[in-house]
Amino acid sequence: MEMNEGSESLGLSVVVPMLDEAPVIEELLSRLESVFSDFTGGWEMVAVDDGSTDGTWRLLQEASARRPWLRGVRLARRFGQHQAILAGMDAARGRIVVLMDADLQVQPEDMKPLVERVARDADVAFAVRDHRNEGFLREEIGLKLNAFLAKHSVGAPLKALSTFFAARREVVKAALSFKTSRPIAPFHIMLSGPRKVVWMKARNRVRTKGRSKYGLLRLIAVTLDIFFGYTRLPERTLLAAAVGAPAGAIALWVVAGLWAVAGWERLSSVFLAAGASWAVICLSVLLFVAGHLALRPGAGHGGPLYLVSETF
Repeated sequence: MEMNEGSESLGLSVVVPMLDEAPVIEELLSRLESVFSDFTGGWEMVAVDDGSTDGTWRLLQEASARRPWLRGVRLARRFGQHQAILAGMDAARGRIVVLMDADLQVQPEDMKPLVERVARDADVAFAVRDHRNEGFLREEIGLKLNAFLAKHSVGAPLKALSTFFAARREVVKAALSFKTSRPIAPFHIMLSGPRKVVWMKARNRVRTKGRSKYGLLRLIAVTLDIFFGYTRLPERTLLAAAVGAPAGAIALWVVAGLWAVAGWERLSSVFLAAGASWAVICLSVLLFVAGHLALRPGAGHGGPLYLVSETF
């Protein structure tokens, strides 16, 4: 992937991945225009249609006749949010690149301070939003897990990362040069090693139109992609399982032997079973992680991340 060249005079690109976002398009375009229409150096919105089936692409084409700053990239099929994000970044022409969702949970007005901060001194500015009222899965488990993975990820600071951010063109271009088979946008952007990363608060509006595309299974899949693609945790897990399986089982069996000598046969049998169970659990984890690492495609392997079928 190579970022679009030849248009250095453009000031800002706002990349918005879309999947069945017809209900929000008009409000999104109007609010983005009111926020960025006077941006120094000009601006563009790059809308990436990730295989929508509800007329999203047709509405974008119609809107572009009245809005010359709107550009569209249509993927050949549904590739996934983060592949759509990379497609948009690849097409972006601005000196500053903004990433946000189409569902208006994060306000377009709250993205402007991120842009201003990057224009002033930051390499990347992440929007930190409030996940209250999004349920236990997203509010409690999701946030803590994201923070944990960010802490152990390659090149990432010790804070959770967000899919709402603004970044310098040079940072985005450097990130796109890294080839990974399962890219996750905020973690991918950190591979370029930005020198100054900041976090700014953003309001979070309850979704009133459209629906979340992230159910439990997709959240698990994304978490596994981050775990195996952007952290050193798989190697550490392999070592822990390889050492922990025999060590833990032997320790439990030694205790079982001591209980047997003391005449506590029932308690001894419990520790014998616990030792066997511990060994099975550790070996299962070892095989699961080793299998994923063995099957994980190498850098740049496995075909294109996305295919573009149409643009305007």
